[in-house]
Amino acid sequence: ALHTLTTRHEALRTRFVEHNGLPRQIIDPPPADRPMTVVDIPADSVDTWVTEQVNRRLGLATGPVFRTALARIAPDDHVLVLVVHHIVADGWSVGILTTELTSLYAAETGLTAENPLPELPEPNIQPADHAAWQRARLDDDEFTRQLDHWRTTLADLPTIEFPTDRPRPAHPTGAGARVDRLLPHDLTSAAHRYARTNHVSFLAIHHAALLTVLHRYTGQTDLPIGSILSGRTHT
Repeated sequence: ALHTLTTRHEALRTRFVEHNGLPRQIIDPPPADRPMTVVDIPADSVDTWVTEQVNRRLGLATGPVFRTALARIAPDDHVLVLVVHHIVADGWSVGILTTELTSLYAAETGLTAENPLPELPEPNIQPADHAAWQRARLDDDEFTRQLDHWRTTLADLPTIEFPTDRPRPAHPTGAGARVDRLLPHDLTSAAHRYARTNHVSFLAIHHAALLTVLHRYTGQTDLPIGSILSGRTHT
């Protein structure tokens, strides 16, 4: 299944080398096979083992930019680690890769014998094709137009005067924390229904809730917030 995944997606077998001071991509041919070494580890060592796999550097010039590791902690219990460089895969891409790998694995192991999965269609475009199209598009006046639009839109942004329990540092440090909280199922279901009914994204619902809280604490109506987006304009 991993071999098929690597064969399907050129990005997973692309290397990036320097040529006359500029980066150049080299797409290696599909490998003949993809051997998988299985290591036996105790269950209480999984976190340490995973951390070791993730922290091993990926070589952009030498490859691979996509690495896998498999550990067996019991006869019927394994841990698979997939490590892919951000230069060839983002969050959206990871969703595609894991979905395809699941389908390919199920087909290879016969897990879908009673309800066979449809074969995955061949990709009609590879990332290198899209990158070339995007570069050509941004080499004309479109890039300048978009840049001017955002320079105007984001000019003179106000500071959100959110009350805090300590003074705002003169220079941002980037230090912070992450807090995870599970919301009630009824609340998330209602939010999804609202998004579908009003033809808006679920992200927009999140933004509305955040902006409501910020407005309540600050009294401001012009509230700049940042969000991570895929940047996709084509499926």
